[in-house]
Amino acid sequence: MSFDKIKGNQKLINSFKDLLKDGSFPSCSLFYGQRGIGKFMTAFEIAKAHFCTQTAGEDALFGESRDESRPCDKCPDCTRAEKRLHPDFRVVDASFQAALLDEPVEKQRALKIDSLREIARFAYEKPYISKHKLIIIDQAETMTVEAQNSLLKILEEPPESAKIILVSNDKNLLLPTIVSRASPFRFLPLENQDLAEILGNFSIEYSQAQFLADISGGSVAKALEFASILKEVKSKRHLGKLLAFSMLPPRSQAYEQRAKTALVLDFLISVTAAGKINPPLSFSQKAAEVNRLLSYSSWLKHNVSPRVIMQLALNDYLKFGDFAFGEKI
Repeated sequence: MSFDKIKGNQKLINSFKDLLKDGSFPSCSLFYGQRGIGKFMTAFEIAKAHFCTQTAGEDALFGESRDESRPCDKCPDCTRAEKRLHPDFRVVDASFQAALLDEPVEKQRALKIDSLREIARFAYEKPYISKHKLIIIDQAETMTVEAQNSLLKILEEPPESAKIILVSNDKNLLLPTIVSRASPFRFLPLENQDLAEILGNFSIEYSQAQFLADISGGSVAKALEFASILKEVKSKRHLGKLLAFSMLPPRSQAYEQRAKTALVLDFLISVTAAGKINPPLSFSQKAAEVNRLLSYSSWLKHNVSPRVIMQLALNDYLKFGDFAFGEKI
């Protein structure tokens, strides 16, 4: 992939190209905005552009001239970075932490101080094969307070040989002292047409891709989650009032039950608010249904049983006809 294949936020992408070309990319940057809009993908391409050796020259991130076509996606360093095998590149995420702690990935719900200590060690070490290092911290808002304080120490005494990109879905969950030390770049939601085109790459038919784009608020991640829910509802709707029970994970997976229920509620709220129900609801019907679903979301936050909430929400929904994208559920 290259920058040209990233959909949306083109003004921001162009500014990154200029920063790379001028060698003025900041030592610590913060990419923020809702999830699923290309923040991490852009950070990853910047990392590859940093390491790319397509033409003669040094690292543009640190002041030297750089060809605009980078990353080339062909040279050995682009290949190493793409596979996360480049010795001067680290992506700090759930997979990184799971490998570090020798624990299952699904248990990594927060980035811990262990990961940041490892990154501190890495950041201050001499680069192996490049002039400099690059670190991406994905979902930075999930760092514990201890981990954020560890990062803050790095930012207070920044290593000369490393650049850090923080990727966050909610910068308000980061310590103000971290935000103040990073150059902020806000990513906007994707346009519906761009989102629908991306969904087509996941073998989603055009009519359904348009439907999902209309209800997903410009987020690829949310659209794909909604596609999964839609597929499950369509395949199990014949179960009637047993639908809710069939969609929930086992009782032993309490966290997963709550997450699945929250996702289903988000899906139903989005579908209803966007008027994507056949036959169409009147304004008063739509408002009443959205308010009811929002009350269920509030109950979920106050520890009401996910099974009860899922049953209420889906049983309410079974009285409607179908989703408005041209095929019945």
